[in-house]
Amino acid sequence: MSEALFRSQIKNSEFFLASAVDENERLRDCRGNLKARRASMQSSKPNFSKPELTMSTWRGTHADKFDENRESGVVDTYNSLLDKVDDALDRVEQAINNSQDRITDQTSRLQTLRSSLDRELAKDK
Repeated sequence: MSEALFRSQIKNSEFFLASAVDENERLRDCRGNLKARRASMQSSKPNFSKPELTMSTWRGTHADKFDENRESGVVDTYNSLLDKVDDALDRVEQAINNSQDRITDQTSRLQTLRSSLDRELAKDK
């Protein structure tokens, strides 16, 4: 391979590596944001069942119906949202792992290309 071709491939590899690193950083930021939101949602979750409706505070058909609606309409929906956040976190984790693999592969390729260029330059001397 010629020196110009090695330099072109090195330049392309450096560009790809920079893009992969940038993507990895964005994914890590996304993961941090999702974790913060999940933590916030988890800490707010107990508030949806307050006040607790006991026989001494409120009873009867309306109380039972209200408690059922609160459980199925609010708490279950909220749990579903938390599950979706967890699913998104899993997908982001997988994307981070894939991105990290691309960074590792590209770094190795770049080192190989640079070594090949050095050998090519040494031949020309």
